[in-house]
Amino acid sequence: MFRIIPKQKIGGLEISQNSLTFAYLLDEKRKKFFKLKIACPQCFINGEIQNEKEIKEVLKKLNSHIKEKLKFKKKELVKVALTLPGTNFFSQPFNLPIIGKEELKEAILLNLKLNAPQDFEKLCSDWQIQRVDFPSNKITFLGVFFPKESIEKLELILRETGFLPVAIESFSLSLCRAINFFLPLKFSDLNLFYLTEEGIEVAIIIERKVHYFFFQEWIKNSFEKKEDLIEFVKTTLFHTKTFWESHFKIKFPEIIFLAGKVNSKVLEAVAKEIKKEFPQTFSLSLLEPSYGAALRKSLGIYQQKEINLLSSGSLRLAEKEFKKTFFSFWQKILFSALVIGIGALFLMRFFLNLTLNSFEKNLKTLQRKNAPQIELSKKLQSEAREFNQMVDYLIQVQNQAFLPVNFFEKIKKISQQNEVKILEIIPLKEKIFRFKGEAPSTKKILHFAETLRKEKEFSNINLSLKDIQQMSEDKFIFQLTFSYQEK
Repeated sequence: MFRIIPKQKIGGLEISQNSLTFAYLLDEKRKKFFKLKIACPQCFINGEIQNEKEIKEVLKKLNSHIKEKLKFKKKELVKVALTLPGTNFFSQPFNLPIIGKEELKEAILLNLKLNAPQDFEKLCSDWQIQRVDFPSNKITFLGVFFPKESIEKLELILRETGFLPVAIESFSLSLCRAINFFLPLKFSDLNLFYLTEEGIEVAIIIERKVHYFFFQEWIKNSFEKKEDLIEFVKTTLFHTKTFWESHFKIKFPEIIFLAGKVNSKVLEAVAKEIKKEFPQTFSLSLLEPSYGAALRKSLGIYQQKEINLLSSGSLRLAEKEFKKTFFSFWQKILFSALVIGIGALFLMRFFLNLTLNSFEKNLKTLQRKNAPQIELSKKLQSEAREFNQMVDYLIQVQNQAFLPVNFFEKIKKISQQNEVKILEIIPLKEKIFRFKGEAPSTKKILHFAETLRKEKEFSNINLSLKDIQQMSEDKFIFQLTFSYQEK
């Protein structure tokens, strides 16, 4: 598929307590990744860098290996989406009514300030839309916060070691994206428990998006023995369910995914124990946050609003780099096209000069000999154009005046069944029509479109949310297009 915006080289970089992991999507269709992991013991604890000198050395080593394996240029900055443990993250869902764009921006900022766990100016924060509920006139958002000082320190270290951060997010958000990629359309609502060296990151995913996430630190020694670990996970699950049911109206998901930085056999043992209460429990030992972070490559920086806790300064640098890549890409295309075009012009001129003189002589001779026939041909062409214009007009009239016999009876019957009032039906071209109607709710509109799809005569039903306008509480104006063929 042709891309107006050139594909960016973005990898996912995971920083955890004892290691750094880089992932890069090589083949989207085959779900193939390049992965590189380097040990860095005790380098990142409680959301803070512990040994700056050591982590810089490891990052430089990682950068060198990446450029060697992926054939990146030596001076090229490696663009990464950074994913971090949920230790210092704070998430908060909130609801707002469907209002104008500018008013909505102000309301979102106000809610972020109200829900901030500490001084808002000391935090990096962002949001994303979780759910739009038209019948309730409500939008659900997820707000996420992280200490600004820690973010800026990480960004500086990455730039000094040959990386360019283009996004920062938590393990939960990365893992959710990875699940949607590896298991598309299989699971919509689920609980994700990701076990790390420091604790459990819990994410509740509703409609394939993280609705809420938090981090639960291990109780002393609970990570060392399998029995203690199983009990701790069960207790955390119980508390999570109790909290969810007391704070949210949405049903607690019955599907449980377990993953993390523990032995796969231990993970399976935990899953087996939890299955006694939640039968749909699965262990995903190969699931890693770095994969989900690398998938931001396929989204692009401008294409979709997802949470990004990059500081404003780094965000400007990232956008500048993307624009630089964009202009460089098109500069090469245009230069190549210009060279080819100039070459083609010179060749054309050369061949034209060879034949121009003889062609002019032959043309003059033919004009003298065939002057009467040329005049007659011009006259016939003029008459043919007039005739074609008349035929086109008659076809348009026929399309509008002679619709299939049962067309209006069919559309009228389906409209009445779904409480839809017909406002306008316009033939766009042969067998294709635009329908404009009025309905008491969006549910009726969707049901009307679904009823049309079930009828054999109707096909290519095209209904978009942007074509639905709410005029009042029980009045919605909508437009859709369809094809009609009498059976």
